[in-house]
Amino acid sequence: MSLYDIPIKRPVATSMLFCAILLLGIIGWKKIPVELTPDLEGDKLYVNFSRPNSDPEVVEREILIPLESKVSELPGMKESWGEISGSSGSFNVSFEPGTDIKVRQLELQRLAIELRKNQPTGTAIRVDAQDLSLISRFVMIIQVLGGEDNNALRNFVDDKIQSRIAAVTGVGTVWVSGAPEEITVEVNSNKSAALGISTGKVTETLSRSVRRINFLGGLENNTQRIPVMLDGRPKGSHELKELRLSPDSPVLIRHLADVSRGAGRTDMLFRINSKPSVGIIVLKEEGANLVELGQELRSRVNVLKREFNPYGIDFIIGFDGAETVDRQHCRGLQPDPRREPPGIRGRTSSRRPGCVRTGFAAEPREPMTGSSRLAPGRSPRSSRARAAACCGSRWA
Repeated sequence: MSLYDIPIKRPVATSMLFCAILLLGIIGWKKIPVELTPDLEGDKLYVNFSRPNSDPEVVEREILIPLESKVSELPGMKESWGEISGSSGSFNVSFEPGTDIKVRQLELQRLAIELRKNQPTGTAIRVDAQDLSLISRFVMIIQVLGGEDNNALRNFVDDKIQSRIAAVTGVGTVWVSGAPEEITVEVNSNKSAALGISTGKVTETLSRSVRRINFLGGLENNTQRIPVMLDGRPKGSHELKELRLSPDSPVLIRHLADVSRGAGRTDMLFRINSKPSVGIIVLKEEGANLVELGQELRSRVNVLKREFNPYGIDFIIGFDGAETVDRQHCRGLQPDPRREPPGIRGRTSSRRPGCVRTGFAAEPREPMTGSSRLAPGRSPRSSRARAAACCGSRWA
């Protein structure tokens, strides 16, 4: 039995095979993520470095030239370009297309850490890459309006709104614009003068005590490597108040300064419809469907409107990536007058529920129910016209 005889002699098995392929195609089509922009990775790495109080020749000899020699050994390296300005500089590396840029970034970060170990204190070497994933995950901007106090409005959004937006399935990150909370240390000049302590001493004590998480290295054994981290962050404002200005002095920060927590300073303020507003930026999870997530977010915003409108709080969607994709989808169904048959050129039709093609623009509409009717005074002139009328098309 030849290969060509199998479909004829096994019709049931052949039908089941094609049904299985069709089912897999439908499942794959449902799982394809819809995004406003694709998640792209660049082919370049950027290294920024600084060596305080060093001449450009020293920075070149101690940092740039060692970086060039080590980077030239990385697989796929295409070209490099370096620049030094004073005690700082930059170093850009391009790789061949198809190179795994994330692996090269990890290798370059390891080289930067090894090089920094031999440099004086204060030397910084930072490795960055072209990261366009944030743009591809962008979904929506929601403006919250209400009241006259922008700080109070932001606190309201933090407490009541942000968590409910983040709870929508598919939402990855929710950012709130406006002035964030910060801790302010206000030094009393009279108290500091009476205690004989300068403002510079207070600044030095705070700078020495308030640190970030630093990676110090790792402890290795036969099976694993354990990273060692130094966490110099204070637990709260109460710890700042109890900082001692010097080991041989009993004076604390709270003896000459007021430590308070409140709204921080901001350089940007927004007003919409003559009211202060706070923006909510929504990013989606990796692989989430943009159109479906946009529908869920619009439903959640409508719920919030009905709940908080009686209290003077309103919600406006400033940008909707899902609506943009849907509008582009409708626009792709518009007719090309150069390819329309002469008998139906200029008429409108619809091939997708929710979109009506009118000339060169696509506009959303409610799906039609029942059969369409021809315009008054016009009768079907052909079987093609009657078929178009029965299939939901409209005549201009």
